[in-house]
Amino acid sequence: MPELSSGRLTLVVGGEGAGKTQWCMRQSVRARAQSLPVVWFDGDVSGPLDRRVQRACADPRFRAYRPTDMEHALNFLLAWLRLRRRGLVVFDHLDALFDSEPPSAAAQRVFRRALGALHRSRAMWVCSAPLERGGWSETMAVYSERVIHLGGCSDGS
Repeated sequence: MPELSSGRLTLVVGGEGAGKTQWCMRQSVRARAQSLPVVWFDGDVSGPLDRRVQRACADPRFRAYRPTDMEHALNFLLAWLRLRRRGLVVFDHLDALFDSEPPSAAAQRVFRRALGALHRSRAMWVCSAPLERGGWSETMAVYSERVIHLGGCSDGS
């Protein structure tokens, strides 16, 4: 598994069931083993939190949130990053947090501000998204230091 870079964004893409959440959870376990805090944003509100995420919440270094939209998530993220804390931020199911395809100019501006704060904080940021042409994963790849393809194909859901 590749090392994550401090102050940088890593994008994990793949089809449904490709293991994106599992990959992000393994990074979370690694970070917590190094006594780093983990902030987990889950964009998929269609069901309960993943059981692995629920179990991880027992660790005081792990916090999981279900933001109402990307603006809510980014504002929380910006506040956390401004504390200049090292740690890991995970946006699982990134695509579900955005309300437009392709991303609006306003969303992209806020995202660039978050990337600047990320760089200054030296935190690590991982986002998972489905593998789609012209979707958020393609846009996010522009801002990512590394894009990890887990394979599979997405049916658009």
